[in-house]
Amino acid sequence: MLLLLLVFFPPIVSASPETVVYDPFLNSSGKQIPCDASDGFVEVKEPDDDVAVTNIIIGAEPKGVFIEAPEAYPTWLVPYKVKVTVKNEGQNTESFNVSVLLQNATGNYTKGTQQVNNLAPGATINLTFTFAVPPLPGYPDNAPAAWPYPTYTVWANASVVPGETDTADNELFDGLIKVKWPGDVNNDGHVTLPDLVPFAKSWDGDIVLWPSRYNYKCDFDMNGEIKLGDLVKLAKNWYKGPLDQE
Repeated sequence: MLLLLLVFFPPIVSASPETVVYDPFLNSSGKQIPCDASDGFVEVKEPDDDVAVTNIIIGAEPKGVFIEAPEAYPTWLVPYKVKVTVKNEGQNTESFNVSVLLQNATGNYTKGTQQVNNLAPGATINLTFTFAVPPLPGYPDNAPAAWPYPTYTVWANASVVPGETDTADNELFDGLIKVKWPGDVNNDGHVTLPDLVPFAKSWDGDIVLWPSRYNYKCDFDMNGEIKLGDLVKLAKNWYKGPLDQE
């Protein structure tokens, strides 16, 4: 699709050709648009085939309410959810695959792949991927092995469509997941008084009925409420965090 044609005139008669220098043309997303320049003409075209991953949100959905949750416990009762937004930034209708992966020091792990069919030019689509909380080494029998807590980078990939040249935005690394010992609210490797204080402040919090009091870091089973089940998990792990047993 031709977006713009610039003609530089009148020509200047000289012994050598004139050189035209211009700044790169950018599209609405701030990306450079390919240009062809010859004989005093600059032809600016939008790529015909171009898909992009534009956003990633990681969290969970207790009681049907989605919350962003970069920290998790192996005792969760609900899966992780990753919401991915992709856009067709080209001029042709496209079909392609989108995958969500976790990356840590040991490698990349594909957690799911979905197919997008016939996405119209300029259109976006939101995809949701679900998977279990990644494992916590050493839990529940060898607490020292759990420290430092494992951290996973979340990224999404849109497969390259035929004719696509701008592939830098087909991948987006955005967000971390940290898996912690149940009861370690403040992320210090201990399950002690500093964890009990925020837990007490969140007691009886409910993501639906009392959201202002709800703190997902105190919801050790991620059922959307902070009650007896969470207190039991805190008690079972009292002074049993990874750094409590050194």
